[in-house]
Amino acid sequence: MGGIAIAFVGFPIDMKKVHTYMTSHGLGPANPFPSDVIKKLLRKLEEETSITMYLADIEDSEGKSVNYLCHYVNYGSAWIQDYDTLAHIAAETPEKFHPVVQTLGRDGTSIKKMSAANAHLYKTK
Repeated sequence: MGGIAIAFVGFPIDMKKVHTYMTSHGLGPANPFPSDVIKKLLRKLEEETSITMYLADIEDSEGKSVNYLCHYVNYGSAWIQDYDTLAHIAAETPEKFHPVVQTLGRDGTSIKKMSAANAHLYKTK
């Protein structure tokens, strides 16, 4: 999907951990990380957790691209600031999502609820 505004609940991924996960599950290497590889990863995670997963490629405040694995995404054509809804959704994060954070997340990271003015969103369908 192209550049869109999103609100999401997710965490920043560690590409080394993603590469290790994909290799150990026979999905191929995660480097490079094109959309077909992303879809393989998302499908495998959805199989394991029964949770719909999204990958959001977001530009941080320093202009660097950061990949977030998300269990909830609300997207549209305008900046989203519905923090009450995000807080409610973050409080109800599916239990099976927490191990994914430890498996693929950056060290010391936790689930975040955020908005982004511009992101590229990947999903399985």
